Amino acid sequence: MVANNVELKAFFIFKYDNLKHTMNSTVKYFSGILFGESDKSSLERKVYISATLVSFFGSLVGLIWNLFLNFPVILNILILLFMFIYFLLFYYSRFKNKMNPYVFIVVSIVFLSLLYFMNGGLNGSILPLFLVYLVIFIFITKIKFHPLILVVTSLDLVCLIILESVFVEDLIIQYADTKAREVDLVFGYVASLVLIYLLVSYFKRIITSKNNELDRLNKSKDMLFSIIAHDLSSPLKNILGFTTIMADKSQKLTYDEFQNFSEITNIETQRSLELLESLLEWGELLKNKVQINLQVVNLHEIIKKVLVFFKQKYTEKGIDISIQIPKETIILVDIDMLSTIIRNLVSNAIKFTSQGGEIILSVEELSRKYITIIVKDNGVGMHKEMLDKLFCKEVNTNRKGTAGEASSGLGLIIVKELLEKLGSELIIDSEINHGSTFKFTVQRP
Repeated sequence: MVANNVELKAFFIFKYDNLKHTMNSTVKYFSGILFGESDKSSLERKVYISATLVSFFGSLVGLIWNLFLNFPVILNILILLFMFIYFLLFYYSRFKNKMNPYVFIVVSIVFLSLLYFMNGGLNGSILPLFLVYLVIFIFITKIKFHPLILVVTSLDLVCLIILESVFVEDLIIQYADTKAREVDLVFGYVASLVLIYLLVSYFKRIITSKNNELDRLNKSKDMLFSIIAHDLSSPLKNILGFTTIMADKSQKLTYDEFQNFSEITNIETQRSLELLESLLEWGELLKNKVQINLQVVNLHEIIKKVLVFFKQKYTEKGIDISIQIPKETIILVDIDMLSTIIRNLVSNAIKFTSQGGEIILSVEELSRKYITIIVKDNGVGMHKEMLDKLFCKEVNTNRKGTAGEASSGLGLIIVKELLEKLGSELIIDSEINHGSTFKFTVQRP
């Protein structure tokens, strides 16, 4: 019953993560259409493109509304003209990577000024749009230009009001009747408030996203420097020390001493190479350069190939590794990503399993579409406090293996991030001195 509950929980977690991954992929797809390489777009570029799109679609809504209220044809022609200009600004920023926020500001001020005269002046619904565009102007320009933009926008409004008071009958196109004015005012003010809210929320979300990304990269950078300073420098110092002795005292060393130093140097070199490979894999993940290429593959064959790399290690520790997976098990997955995941989980299991221990790789059937891959060992296990902080970059949970093997903590982080890219999740069940079980779910074809 407990096993069934665990399977059911794993299934629903996978479905939820898969749905979340699909939604994120959809958002990224449309974001890619709008912004190009969205992840690589600068904050200024995203905001500028957003401003041109808001202006374009806002003008479209205004055009439809004016047609509904039977406003003069010249007003609708004017809106169409500026819609075309906003589209050009969007096109050049999106596809030509050319953007000039100050051209956008001039175009918008001219557009709003003309709308002011053609939409009832002070009695119309254009005034709140000045506030909307002032918010946009502030977001797409540098802080040092904000006072100037505020002054220019204010002066423009003052000039419009003065011109209206002097040439009211000649310049201002009035509403057909009071009802049309009231309806347009309500629509204009409500639409302006909604636009301000959406703009501020959207821009805040972009800024928060960028800040979170910077925070993540800073934490990753700190962790990287920590690994280089301790985990990578230690084996390199050992290699340097032993090779120096071998070079300086080669004539005085006995055969056994020379062989011992050679073996230690070989082990330390392997440790350094493994760590460098993990750092490279992690670097690719941080740069979002990992591309998913789903293929129909035989799970049993992939695991057999991965285990070849560890034969010497688990043989030396007398660990028995068994593959309890049907040879005909077929899954839909990225081969390279799955190989990296299995490799890191097996490496972790070997590292923390004692002499003469056991590691089992198996699968559980979740449904016709999903299976769970399991890597289980009877090693030292982890206590709850360590499990809770396992992926926390601010906390060092590193510890040596059962044979004194070094651990950087990168392996499980790489596994977690790769599984997230595949729309899955790493589930860990561990108890101190009773081993660990790692599970994740993959699709069937």
